[in-house]
Amino acid sequence: MLINILDNQVMEELAGFEESFDTYLAERGVTARERASVQAEVDAFMRKSDLCMMVKNERDARGLTQQQLATLSRVPQGEISKIERSKGNPTYETIGRLAAALGLEVALVPIGTAINFDVKAGQL
Repeated sequence: MLINILDNQVMEELAGFEESFDTYLAERGVTARERASVQAEVDAFMRKSDLCMMVKNERDARGLTQQQLATLSRVPQGEISKIERSKGNPTYETIGRLAAALGLEVALVPIGTAINFDVKAGQL
């Protein structure tokens, strides 16, 4: 995953799930190509979910409401709500504004690079 916010134990459980899910699909006649396509969709969803959770956790860690973050970032509160619920499709500009308002920057890292992010504490 591009951004990995899960601890090692959770990642091991997810790896077991991925193997089981792949086996589940194979047993139902889903071809290897179709399984790869499904896995790509799952991976994309997970990356988006990671980003959305990070925005929410960083906002919460700073004690900001969505409205306060909206004012700081010039991103509408409704859009922030959608992003935090993984319902939005933010542009790079929107992510950049949110990151700057939270004192963060957007960075591209190689796939598979783990970023130490404490989901419960909302801290990098």
